[in-house]
Amino acid sequence: MLRRARCSPNRLSSITAAILTLERQR
Repeated sequence: MLRRARCSPNRLSSITAAILTLERQR
């Protein structure tokens, strides 16, 4: 469970950064 919880925030951060970048480029 700890490993999954650690992977969750990492993926969310990556997705958030990608969305922010795409929105900024638009």
